[in-house]
Amino acid sequence: MEHDGAFFKDLLIEVLSRQEVKVTFENLTTGSPNEIVEKTCFQALQKIRAVLDSDDLQDFECIEEIIMILEGVGSNGGSRHDF
Repeated sequence: MEHDGAFFKDLLIEVLSRQEVKVTFENLTTGSPNEIVEKTCFQALQKIRAVLDSDDLQDFECIEEIIMILEGVGSNGGSRHDF
């Protein structure tokens, strides 16, 4: 049986919008949201410390590495990183 795509989509959205949604993260280790964020921040700080301790990087390269670390955890360089 052939159907109108728009009608089918609208009907499906309506039916699904009435259903209970449960989100699970299969590979997430146990811990509260605060523990998860604190662990992520601590790991980022360790990486930043390693960048700052590196004698192989010039200042600009160091800043770029730090920005990449921040972006890797969902943050950014803010308004200062527009170069």
